[in-house]
Amino acid sequence: MFRDDLVEEVSELSPEVAAGCTALQVSLRVRQPAVLHAAAGKLAWGELPKLSDNPQPGLDEILGRLHEQAKALDATADEKLKAVMVSERMELDARRRLAEVKGAVLEAMTKHELCRKLQACIDGMETRGISRKSTELSRTTASQELADALNAELKFLKVHHLNVVMRAESPGGKTQFKLTLQLPGGGTPTAIFSEGEQRALAIASFMAEIRLSKGRGGIVLDDPVSSLDHRRRWEVAERLVKESLIRQVIIFTHDIYFLLILEQKAKELGTQLTKNYIRKTADGHGVHSEDLPFDVLGTKDRLSRLRQMLVDVRKAAKDGEEDLQRQLTVKCYGQLRLAWERCIEEVLLNGAVQRFGEGVSTQRLKGVTVTDDDYREIDAGMSKSSKFEHDAAAAVGRLPIPDPDELSDDIERLGKWRETLNKRVDGIAKGTASRSALFAT
Repeated sequence: MFRDDLVEEVSELSPEVAAGCTALQVSLRVRQPAVLHAAAGKLAWGELPKLSDNPQPGLDEILGRLHEQAKALDATADEKLKAVMVSERMELDARRRLAEVKGAVLEAMTKHELCRKLQACIDGMETRGISRKSTELSRTTASQELADALNAELKFLKVHHLNVVMRAESPGGKTQFKLTLQLPGGGTPTAIFSEGEQRALAIASFMAEIRLSKGRGGIVLDDPVSSLDHRRRWEVAERLVKESLIRQVIIFTHDIYFLLILEQKAKELGTQLTKNYIRKTADGHGVHSEDLPFDVLGTKDRLSRLRQMLVDVRKAAKDGEEDLQRQLTVKCYGQLRLAWERCIEEVLLNGAVQRFGEGVSTQRLKGVTVTDDDYREIDAGMSKSSKFEHDAAAAVGRLPIPDPDELSDDIERLGKWRETLNKRVDGIAKGTASRSALFAT
């Protein structure tokens, strides 16, 4: 019989199976009297009421689940297996909780990783480790080869009064060697050397080290001639340019004079010099530009820059910005005056005498010719360019500025004179022109 307690238990496990069992029990009760009537001949067997669907498959499925649960319950009696199951449950619970805060956890992990990398960078820039390593190397890897290289570098930089020697030491009964400076009169380097000499010694040490290295990696120097005297700048420039023949040399400097020296030495040794300009702008510090300061440009590049400035002057005039047009025009004429000066030095005098130059290139004088027409061109161009740089007298008042077309004519006047000079110098050098013919006309 499908009793009440059994009905309740099956209903909890599967309401559908319980309903099937109840329906079958009802249909059996209805069929029982009909079977008795059929046996007594009172009812045809074909007229018996049909039974409801058999709930046996559903009951088998419930029985299977109960067997599995029984096995699981039996397994919990094993303490080791129980511990594994408890651990698994805790892990699943932890995963559920982690899923709720997954975004915050990933963000925290990212921040911790960034902090770890930043700390590694800070530790890597700690100078005490470098000092300790330097001391260790000076005591364990010093060699006569290094001493010779350092002496050669000191000689090249004209620090003749210094000499490096090997000196033996025996700490703990173990013989070691270290490099020692022989100083005139004794004393420590910091007490005797000037700041420039200390800088020269540092450069010599660095160059000696890379001279002995087997690699050809690039080197970077930041303002290497700071505190150096005029003469030693030339030695440093020549040494760095020579090094650029075998490796890339990157130099940061704010010293335009040193840049001009590097330019001359690079030209002498036939190596490539690439100049870039890093400056402060409204966008911040360290803004890179391939447009170099006007001061370091040659005549050709100065003319090109002046033509670019003329574009801004024309725009200001077109927009009716009178004050801006005046400001740009005055600045342009000031730069034009500097371009005239550079053209005299660079083209008219054929580079025979250069500002900050190492000397006078007398061989270049054979291409130099100055005519009365040259003087008149220079006087006219310089006079007009200089007129707008000076403070006008009160009686004269504010000078009217030339319009953009007139400014353009003044710029091109220098450009045409430069072309004329170049042709003349080339003609004299090649023998296709003569000075006598120039003066005869």
